[in-house]
Amino acid sequence: MVSALDAARQVVAAGRTGALVTVLSGPHRWERLVVDGDGRAIADPHGVIDHGAAAILTGLIGREATGVVELGGAEVFVEVIGPGPTLVICGAGPIAEALSAMATRAGFTVDVIDPRQAFVRPERFETARSVRQGWPDQILSVDALDSRTFVVSLLHEARFEADLFPQLLRSSVRYIGALGSHRTHAARLDRLRSEDFTEADLERIHGPVGLDIGAETPEEIAVSILGEMVATRRGADPQSARK
Repeated sequence: MVSALDAARQVVAAGRTGALVTVLSGPHRWERLVVDGDGRAIADPHGVIDHGAAAILTGLIGREATGVVELGGAEVFVEVIGPGPTLVICGAGPIAEALSAMATRAGFTVDVIDPRQAFVRPERFETARSVRQGWPDQILSVDALDSRTFVVSLLHEARFEADLFPQLLRSSVRYIGALGSHRTHAARLDRLRSEDFTEADLERIHGPVGLDIGAETPEEIAVSILGEMVATRRGADPQSARK
């Protein structure tokens, strides 16, 4: 049987997510287990991971919540493993350029999409995984919009967003950010209400995007956006620009 450490290495090498679980108490103390992103046991010789434990671990992996929890009456240390989250930036203007570089350094894999050919210049986004021209709602696949995906729309025009936000709200993406003034965002929400999205749905959109730090320049706005994204990733709740 493959060892826990070898199983963890295989998960990381395959670019998948999972968790390395170390039992801290009970009859299997110091035993190490590995589960994949769906909570399925990869290395668990004594069957410690039952259905209930798998559900808990799946939630922790989705939130990247490393720490000590109780599973089946035993304390365990859960260490989330695998690649960092993906950030999809819709719109390739100056804010996107700054945000792409900063987010990459913060551990995000960045993809940039813009319908406007003049803005799609890969040399401006040297750290991004991809820079593509096209309508975001047509390029993004449903499978890619998972709980480890963050999406920021910097397009702030209805013609670019009409099909994008309904698609995002119907997905399980972790974070949806939208650039624009309070007036622009109010109009955005009214359009979505007309498509029968609920207030709970609309609360998922961080708009105007970013923390309220008085940002003015593209670089400062990128800092405010990244700060809000990191807070969401780590489960914090700082004051945002929309409050």
